[in-house]
Amino acid sequence: MSKTSSKPRCRNGKCPASRYEDFTTERLMKPLGFKHFGFSIEALGAAEDGARPHAMDGDTRSRTPLSPIRATPAGGINTSVADLAKWARFLLDGKADGRPLLSAQSLREMTTPRVHMGRSEYTEIGASHYGLGLFCEQYRGERTIAHSGSWLGWGTLMTVVPERRAGVVVLTNRAPSAVTSILTCAVLDRISGREPIDWFARFAPKRRQAIVQQAMDTKTREASRHSGTQPSHALDDYVGGYAHPAYGHIQITRDADRSSGLHWQWRGLGGPLAHRHYDVFTTPEKPAEFHPDNMALTFLYDREGSIDRIAAQFEPLVAEIVFQRVAAGDVTDPAFRALCTGTYTHSGRKIEVRCDAEGALSLTIAGQPTRRLVPADGRTFHIAQFEGFRVEFRRPSPDTVDALIFHEPGGIFLAPRAVEP
Repeated sequence: MSKTSSKPRCRNGKCPASRYEDFTTERLMKPLGFKHFGFSIEALGAAEDGARPHAMDGDTRSRTPLSPIRATPAGGINTSVADLAKWARFLLDGKADGRPLLSAQSLREMTTPRVHMGRSEYTEIGASHYGLGLFCEQYRGERTIAHSGSWLGWGTLMTVVPERRAGVVVLTNRAPSAVTSILTCAVLDRISGREPIDWFARFAPKRRQAIVQQAMDTKTREASRHSGTQPSHALDDYVGGYAHPAYGHIQITRDADRSSGLHWQWRGLGGPLAHRHYDVFTTPEKPAEFHPDNMALTFLYDREGSIDRIAAQFEPLVAEIVFQRVAAGDVTDPAFRALCTGTYTHSGRKIEVRCDAEGALSLTIAGQPTRRLVPADGRTFHIAQFEGFRVEFRRPSPDTVDALIFHEPGGIFLAPRAVEP
């Protein structure tokens, strides 16, 4: 009886699909002899000698939380400087222990300039292009291929000089900065035997200027605030859920004792909101965390003054993203919706409200098509397909709904419940 391999085989030039992590491990990391690597922040956190990230706020350094990269191909590999040096060596000829893992043609394609990225202000560096996954640059007249990496609390730079068969790898456990470039250039100057350039002296004034600018920007932002204003509503009126079909759910809450202001939660992020002016609140600055600092949340209200939307600038180059208030209150209670059913009258016309088997309400005005009622907030429903039209059910006592109120662009109209004959 012959043995058969349990591994998937390639047939007719096609290979079965595999996870990115498995493919990368088997086809690259193991052949290259990587000793310390992983694909999750949890694995890094569990390592006894794993680095810990830090962030800078001006000249203040603080440790940051371990923030995950769930899209692993986009920078989600944890490894050591020794292992990354093996990758840099591999980029010289595409071989591992003399055995080709990457064809010379593929390597040329990766390191051929394709997209112009810009030109450095320093003549020693010049223009920078992007190849296929690698920066194609030059340093003091010599061709280099490189790639940087950055994440909250981490900054890396790998640079290879093919003609010298040399490479430099710099890993730092702090937010991206000029440190990686300064160290890289210092090493390249040394191994080339050239007179070193004092890159620290060049970059230090820029850092000092950036810190001064940061303080100026903070002062300018505060000066643009309209002081002495108050929210247009009681803070409890802002509390609730707000949703967007692509950006998800924002939850606005208050402390249990109601002593402080509003808090926000969105996809694992959150914290207290500061009142900026009028109905605009801002998120705090959290330089040590993955967080949208100083993002404005503008609360908007409908014609009747009910807070029903939040506008937030989640994307800098597009219009504000608008989150609509999620249905809450009596409209979500089946018992209340049952109370709403019946006949109402306005100007002699009958208005029928019915409830279907799933508990959804519909409204029929005599002589018009039946319209679905969509729960909004409190005791108010939107009229489906009629933008700006709402109906509110009046509830004078827990067991009674005695009228419905139409909220329309042309006015507000009361339709009492019809009296039983």
